[in-house]
Amino acid sequence: MYFNNAVLGETKSKSNDARKQSSNLNTHICLSKSKNMKRIRILCTKKAVSGNFIGEITHIGGVNGTGDKWSLTVGEAIKGLEAGEWEFYIQERLEEIPVIGQITGATKSLTAIGQGYLHNLLEDLPECPD
Repeated sequence: MYFNNAVLGETKSKSNDARKQSSNLNTHICLSKSKNMKRIRILCTKKAVSGNFIGEITHIGGVNGTGDKWSLTVGEAIKGLEAGEWEFYIQERLEEIPVIGQITGATKSLTAIGQGYLHNLLEDLPECPD
């Protein structure tokens, strides 16, 4: 799905919260702080349905401020995090939980772990429509 980077989310910087949340992970992806960083809420995911990584999150998605649907691969999202272009979050029980990049071995992934939760909360999001 095609998306427009300029309208994915609202401009707001809270990368310190993401760093605090990531302190309990083995290795996390460092965020570059940018004054034009877009803060984006993730509403859904797509998961691999075949191959060696069945069930692994491959895409994230949501709706921008104008009501248009957007979708990014996990790789694109991580590149945006690393460049300081985007900051992602999910909402769980009125709490905004930062989504951070995590490196496990040679694999980069996205994760969201909130207070009291031990699993990746991105796994609980609904499947993005086609």
